Amino acid sequence: MPSKKTPYITAAAIFLVLLATAILIFKHRSIIATENRILNSIPNVTAQFETFPVSQGVPDDAADDPAIWINFANPDSS
Repeated sequence: MPSKKTPYITAAAIFLVLLATAILIFKHRSIIATENRILNSIPNVTAQFETFPVSQGVPDDAADDPAIWINFANPDSS
């Protein structure tokens, strides 16, 4: 026979699960918002020059190693 405390324990457990779920959803949305702010702050970069394809026995171009250099003193020359 269940005790009189069983409904209260069940209600408290359900409340804690719902509270934890709400906290996780809020935290997840906060992380996504932060990631979106960071991604939106990155400028689009377009290549001005491209190397000729280099074959080294691989199906892709072996010279495709992108590098981005940021000149913080003069961002226009990055």
